[in-house]
Amino acid sequence: KYAAYKQRTEKEIEEKLKSYNLDLKEHDLILNILKNSKLIDDYDFTKNYILNAVTYKKKSLNVVKYELNIKGISNFMIEDALFEIDYNDSTEVENIKYWMAKFLVKNKNYDKGNFNHRQKLKNFLISKGFSYETINSSIF
Repeated sequence: KYAAYKQRTEKEIEEKLKSYNLDLKEHDLILNILKNSKLIDDYDFTKNYILNAVTYKKKSLNVVKYELNIKGISNFMIEDALFEIDYNDSTEVENIKYWMAKFLVKNKNYDKGNFNHRQKLKNFLISKGFSYETINSSIF
C-alpha cells in the first residue's frame, strides 16, 4: 500500500521496510516483488520528479538535484534523466523570470538602477537555488 499510494524511490521503500523489523529474506523478497511489478522504478521516478518540480513548482535544477540525492538517486541517473527529457537552460531562465515576477509584485518600489535593490533580488533568486552565473546571464 505504501508503494502504491504514490511513486517512491527504492531508498524510501527500504527505509519503510526497516521500520517493520523484517528479516533480510523477507525484505529482499518484498523489494523484488515491487521492482518486478514496476512499483519501484527509480529512473521513472527521477524523470517524473524533475518534470514536476521544474515545470509546475518552478524549482531550480540545483534544488531538484539536491532533493533527488536525499531520496537516494545518483547523480548519474539524474543526468541521464535530464538528457532524456531534453532539459535545457531556457527552462531555468523561465523559472528565474517567474520568481522575479513574484518578487517584483511584493516589492513594488524596486528600482533596477539601485544596487541594493538588485542585490536583494539576486539574493532572493539565490535562495531559490539558482546559480549566480545563471541569474546574471539571464536577467542582468
